[in-house]
Amino acid sequence: MTRDTHVSPKGEAPAIYHIIFYDAVCGLCDRFVCFVISRDITRRFRFASLQGNFARVALRAHEGGPESLETMYVLTSDGQLIMKSRAVLFVTISLGGPWRFVRILTVVPSRLADRIYDVIASVRYRIFGRYAACTTPPIGSEELFLECPDPCMESSDFAVTKSN
Repeated sequence: MTRDTHVSPKGEAPAIYHIIFYDAVCGLCDRFVCFVISRDITRRFRFASLQGNFARVALRAHEGGPESLETMYVLTSDGQLIMKSRAVLFVTISLGGPWRFVRILTVVPSRLADRIYDVIASVRYRIFGRYAACTTPPIGSEELFLECPDPCMESSDFAVTKSN
């Protein structure tokens, strides 16, 4: 696998990882990020909010659109930008273990998979809620987050609201 290095947010030596760009106020997206953190034992993923400056700069450099909060992106360690259903599959398969069996879903044509993704994305706030602001990273995983837009709130300081 070809590797690209990304500068650490704290100015430390470069690290090799994939970056997941997600909607930081989306309840479903937040759950997905927590799912990945709890299963990514090799710490190969980093996270950046689509609402942040880092996403705006990084995605535009790769012809992505950070203003589309309905799209999850993954910038792979070799510089490839993956979006929507393929991004979800890439992340899940990369977790290894029993999650690698999700690979069977890659036989579903991207167009169809992305349509399903779009339907879920269009109702995600109604079903999973929308936060008033981005949550802070789970304790012990702060170094995995490249940026969080201001103002960030502690997870326990607010409730998820569901749109009607």
